[in-house]
Amino acid sequence: MIIQCGSCSRKFVVRDQDIPKKGRKVQCGYCSVTWHQMPAPITSKVAKKIIENKNDTNTNEDLSDKIISDKIR
Repeated sequence: MIIQCGSCSRKFVVRDQDIPKKGRKVQCGYCSVTWHQMPAPITSKVAKKIIENKNDTNTNEDLSDKIISDKIR
């Protein structure tokens, strides 16, 4: 997953398994600000599978619509 510092807007790649369900404290490697990071609501592997399955049935939807509609269900 990609996390972003709310102070300096730097982005960092973090393995999904490094952020537990309850979240964890993280620190920006650039400006040293700390915050509580919650896990991503959907993993990239799951999102890719959802998109692939949707592409097989309906090719006219926008990519962002697919992810949002699947998260709501």
